This record gives sequence, structure tokens and C-alpha cells, in this order.
Amino acid sequence: MAAVLAAATPGMGAPQKRRTPVERLSPDLVPFIPDPNAVLALVRVISCAVTPLPQQQEEQLVVHLETLDVIHGEKLKAGEPIEISGKRLADEDARYRSHFDKWNVLPFQPQDLLIVALAPGQRPAAWIGLAAEQVASAADPAVAALHRASSIEHTPAGSPLRAAALEEALSSPTDLLQRYAVEAVGRRAAVTRQAGAEMISRALFSERIPPDARPPLALKLASRDFYHFEEGAEPVNFVVIRTLARLLVDGDAAQRPLWTQLLGASLTIEFSKDPHKDAEMRSSLIRAVTDPAPQRVVAALEQQAAQGSKDPRVPKLIAAWKAR
Repeated sequence: MAAVLAAATPGMGAPQKRRTPVERLSPDLVPFIPDPNAVLALVRVISCAVTPLPQQQEEQLVVHLETLDVIHGEKLKAGEPIEISGKRLADEDARYRSHFDKWNVLPFQPQDLLIVALAPGQRPAAWIGLAAEQVASAADPAVAALHRASSIEHTPAGSPLRAAALEEALSSPTDLLQRYAVEAVGRRAAVTRQAGAEMISRALFSERIPPDARPPLALKLASRDFYHFEEGAEPVNFVVIRTLARLLVDGDAAQRPLWTQLLGASLTIEFSKDPHKDAEMRSSLIRAVTDPAPQRVVAALEQQAAQGSKDPRVPKLIAAWKAR
């Protein structure tokens, strides 16, 4: 399933100098939320000193910050002045192409507000920047989301309270909080595989989230974290196939090609080298889907075919559903 809907990566131009992960400033704070050694904070830019490094075609940045709010971590206090340093590409066009490193894209203008993940440096006021995201104000939804994610992370593992909080976060309209919850119930297995699949399934149909927040949830549900195709007709796989079928029938019509790709990739895969076993495993999963009704699934697929869909999975799914 790793190849399902792999996103096309635009050309990055001439190869850039490879950097170590520590030298990069990640655009993603989520991996650092469960890190006990990371500090999460809201900071304000005081100043940024830029030193050209012509031989390296880079610039050295030293950013002075004021700590406004410590969201997680005891090694930093609100009000403390700190600094972080890193390098960015000297060429502005090259910086744009290297947006995966926030040193290249953040302006670091005085009064800019950032939410950051930090690690202690070798000097008391010097910290290592791990990740950063610019926010408009202290009331930005991303700030509240980071607070909420940190709070969930500190709720006792395995408790009903934590499970309920994660389920609520899955349908959050704030990207950062939703991504945190997706990682927690998926790759990090904060709940059982069965519970996680059912939680994501319910979140996919929540009225709280906008349409563009649903694809990441569906992709996670169809991933190896939950969908173990080699196990065939088992409860969690049922949840995955039923949910994708329901999205196909009842989801946003504009996203129907995506749901078709996911459902097709999940069912047209080879379940077994034995042709008879392969067919039976596929049929068993399809037969388990009674809501939506089989005729509604077929109708949604046939509508795509009538509209000229070029997806080769469409006729295969129609045949499989009719042969159930």
C-alpha cells in the first residue's frame, strides 16, 4: 500500500548540499510533541543577524527570540531571551525550492510570532531549532492546537479520557491537531488497531472537518497501520473497506476519484498466490459491506464510468462488487 497515491514531487532544480536533520528547521511540529526532550513554545522574533557565506552559497542566521509561552518543557521559562542559529541558501529561488527547510522560508522579521520545537544548545541562551511554524497572533488556532496536543500527550496512556480526546482531535478543523491525532492512533498505536480504525472512520464523516481534511484521514486508514490485506476478512479490514465504500457513495462528489483509487488499491491487490483463495478473500471483504448497499456502490462506480473515468480500477471494482 505504500505506493497508493504517491504524491508527485516537483523538480527541485540543481541538487543542493545535503544537510543533517539537526541543521534543518522542520516545517512539522507534530513529531516533537511526544518527544520528552523537546521544548515547545510560542516565541517572538526580536532580531535576525545575517552573515553571507559566499564559498558555501549560503547565509548564516542568528535569530534572537523572546519566549512568550512555554507549552511543554521545564528547561525554558516564559520571558527568557533565547537564540537559535542555522543556515539558509543564499539564492532566493533556491530557497523557495527548498521549502522543506524552514530556515529557507521563514522571514524572521522583528515582531514575527513562531511556534517552535527546541532542544537545549551548548550555551544557556542558545537553543537548537528543531521545527517552526509562523503564526499570526497568540490567538492563532495553531497555538491552541499545540496546547491541546501537548495536553492530550500528557493524559495517562490507555485511559478512556485520552482515547476520547484523540477521537475529538481527529475531527479537528485545525491541521496541526488532526495530524497529531492521526500519528498517535496510527503509527504510534496510542489505541488498539481496531479502536483507531473505528475512530478514524467516525471522524471522516464528522461535520466538524472541511472536505480537504478528509483525504489524510482516509489515506491513513488505508495504510499499513490499519489495513492488513494479507489477513483478509477480519474486523479491522472490514472497517477500512466499509468506510471507503461509504465515502465513495456518500462523500464529496469532487473527491470521488480519490475514494475510488483508495478502494480500488485496497481490493484489486493480490491477496493470495492461490487464485481461488485470492478471489474468496476479496469477495469476503466485499460481502461484509452491507451499508452502503451493494447496488449503491455499483451505481456510484457506473456513474464514474459513464462520465468517462480513465481509472482502470473502476471496471474491476464494478465486476468485483457484482460478483460478490
